[in-house]
Amino acid sequence: MINLNKNIDMNRWFEITVKAEIDNIENGKKKKVTEKYLVDALSYTEAESRSLEIFKDLYNSFEVVKINPIKVSEIFFNGEAEYWYKCKVNYITLDEKKGKEKKTPCYMYIQAGNPKDAEAVLTKGMQGTLGDWNCESIVETKIIEVFKYDLQKGAEKLGEKKSEE
Repeated sequence: MINLNKNIDMNRWFEITVKAEIDNIENGKKKKVTEKYLVDALSYTEAESRSLEIFKDLYNSFEVVKINPIKVSEIFFNGEAEYWYKCKVNYITLDEKKGKEKKTPCYMYIQAGNPKDAEAVLTKGMQGTLGDWNCESIVETKIIEVFKYDLQKGAEKLGEKKSEE
């Protein structure tokens, strides 16, 4: 039996690039677009499989053209904000042997309306962090949406497969 209460964090994210055909609102004709998404998956194969399932409901015609694993330490979801920002955060530690500060970079994605809001969401999300840190940069990305793995749906699908056997 799968324990759904256990907090499982895969920490494996893939940037998916999709070429699709959409209806142009302005003139009603078809328009080709290239869009980027983040998908939570364990492997390239799962990222592709999940992408195909997600995008079949979003587009009539599409092609997954690129799947890139990316380094992400944290993702901060912020309701219905429109943009995704990539923040480079440095954790600051003291190298006792050399007597110097050491910065360890990590990358976080933040959903926000603008860079100032992204910084506020980051600061709130980092509250309680034991070590010192600073935000080196906040850059708007071309990410349209982030799809985190839904553990509940995954368990339900697994249950359906087992009952079919």
